[in-house]
Amino acid sequence: MSRKKHRKSDHFFRNVLIGFGTIFLTLIVLIIVFEASSEELKYSSFDEINNYDDIYSIDDQKFLLYFYSESCGACQNIKTSSLSFFKQYEDDLPVYMMDATRIKGSKDILILPFGEELTSTPTLMVVENGIITEFYIGTVEISNFYSSFHE
Repeated sequence: MSRKKHRKSDHFFRNVLIGFGTIFLTLIVLIIVFEASSEELKYSSFDEINNYDDIYSIDDQKFLLYFYSESCGACQNIKTSSLSFFKQYEDDLPVYMMDATRIKGSKDILILPFGEELTSTPTLMVVENGIITEFYIGTVEISNFYSSFHE
């Protein structure tokens, strides 16, 4: 009788381990599938300008320039809403990303309205026919632009 009881105990623990192992593997597979299917927007999801000189070779009549930095706290605060906005309107209003830490050349070639200077991130610029017509600095101004767009 003692051997029989011992076998039942072994089978119970084995079955419990198999059950937990199956649940664990199922969760791992679900996480992998979920991660693969979710499309997280990133700055790299959009076209990037690597040199200030390249801005004037863009063929689009009207487009956005977004000046940001991965290390900028304000940029991180507005990142999700910015990337969602850019994705939503990318067919009507293309956006070009400018990473402040990687862009080359002289920003002096930018002719900014109202004597503004490109000194901080995030900054959003609207360009029409090669001319910067609108200029938004910081999360509040940029968020207001998103809210008022197509109103």
